[in-house]
Amino acid sequence: MCKSYIFMSDADIDPQATGMAFEIDGQGMANKTSALENAETSAIGRALANAGYRGNKRASREEMQKVQRASAPKQDVSPWMSQLEKVTTLEQARALYKEAQKTAPKAVLDAITLKADTLK
Repeated sequence: MCKSYIFMSDADIDPQATGMAFEIDGQGMANKTSALENAETSAIGRALANAGYRGNKRASREEMQKVQRASAPKQDVSPWMSQLEKVTTLEQARALYKEAQKTAPKAVLDAITLKADTLK
């Protein structure tokens, strides 16, 4: 965990703003080799933003959802792919897609769609 402090002058006793960040070694692309540096940079950026030094943009909902999906535990898709291998008709593909919509990740739905396109 990293915490950054923003002081406006040498005489300040208390910081004007702070920022904290935490990264886990090996999770995500940057954290495979540089988790501490990534956390440090994030903490500095948050502290600066909290002090009012920022542009007019923050992370969008879509960007945060993408981060959440990337850090979520990966679901085993092999049962879905085994079922997909047995699909030989468009009706079977549609039925599998309908079932997969309940719990399967997007990659499985995409694979079913591709298979269905070959069966048309």
